[in-house]
Amino acid sequence: PDVGPVEVRYVVDGDRRVGLVQAHDTGTWQPALAVDRSGHLAEQPSPCGYCGTVTCVRCEAATGPCWLCGTAMCGRCGTLTAGGSACRACGSLGRLGWRGRRRKPTLEGAVLEGEDARHRVVVGPAASGARVLLVSADGDTATRGVALTPAQRDHLNDLARKALFP
Repeated sequence: PDVGPVEVRYVVDGDRRVGLVQAHDTGTWQPALAVDRSGHLAEQPSPCGYCGTVTCVRCEAATGPCWLCGTAMCGRCGTLTAGGSACRACGSLGRLGWRGRRRKPTLEGAVLEGEDARHRVVVGPAASGARVLLVSADGDTATRGVALTPAQRDHLNDLARKALFP
């Protein structure tokens, strides 16, 4: 997206021919930077997996990982849950019924499921927190383990309506 004019101040040292610009996110001086949606000159910009806009760590609604599945999303596209900032699929987690547990691919002991246009998330308890199965829109799968904070554990147990997550 067009952020409009961006003011740039170059610093040229001694006999160098290339000017350097200070990165808003890291504070380092670089010859080339990206402009994020807030107009910051960023050395390490991050795109949102949902809206595609680019942010840096200094942006008000910066892109970061979903606390449960790790999907990159900006603060505008994510949902704040009791467990933390969640993607749309993890923000829609609900109790998985017996029919849902029979659907493939699934996760043994799965109790929660959420879905959005990008992916489906299936969650089950594990000895050290939670096991998360990610199923992309094109059918690719990945499983990851997630260590839970007490607030995240309580959130998942509330959704499951049972104390299943350690």
